[in-house]
Amino acid sequence: MSLPAHSKIALIKKIYILAIKSEGIMLSFREQFFTADDVIKKIDATRRTLPYSHRYVNVGFIGPNNPEYFSSEMQDICLALGKRLTKERVMFISRPWSCSGRVISQSFGAKQINRELNFLLICDKVNRVKKRFDWWGDSMIVGESLEDCQETLLKVANIYIKMGYDDETTEVANKAFERGASIIPIPRGETTPHDEKFFKKLPLTISQKNILTNKRSSPKDISRTVIQLVKKLKM
Repeated sequence: MSLPAHSKIALIKKIYILAIKSEGIMLSFREQFFTADDVIKKIDATRRTLPYSHRYVNVGFIGPNNPEYFSSEMQDICLALGKRLTKERVMFISRPWSCSGRVISQSFGAKQINRELNFLLICDKVNRVKKRFDWWGDSMIVGESLEDCQETLLKVANIYIKMGYDDETTEVANKAFERGASIIPIPRGETTPHDEKFFKKLPLTISQKNILTNKRSSPKDISRTVIQLVKKLKM
């Protein structure tokens, strides 16, 4: 006796999700979630099914949308961070139109990001997303509005990497900080009073702070320092 159509679909979906987990991908987001709470429930439910050694920490990436605030040095840092994040149990969260998210996505390719970086995209306007970012596939959450997406970004992570210093980036970082999140700024010589406030709450040595703030620090040193901090904060 053949299965009804809806049972076949459920079975295929179950096999599909199991296959994804075996490749190391944390979540499959073919569905569209419209509230931050829905997203958090999905993440928590999936995390509980993973062995303890495979459980992830969620790290949000707050970067500028305007290329004017995103130098070639910042791009190099993003690439170095991406390479290190492939080796960590980190779920990397960004918005596709931010420069930082775009640099990493275009450099590594969607398939590798899904498998290794556990990159989660938070987007608004489903039609615009489908036209511009359809190749992201399963790592995409679509919200109804930009405000809804920002709310999701602020709720699903408790550690954020802040790139650059434009007003929007600072505003999002401040909101996350007010909710008790840890912010790791990478100011590259453009340290603001906000960054100093974020630094004070981090388990940071003087040498680590110097690496993050010094324009002469190499992307390799900066990415290594950020990952060291992420490891300390997630313990």
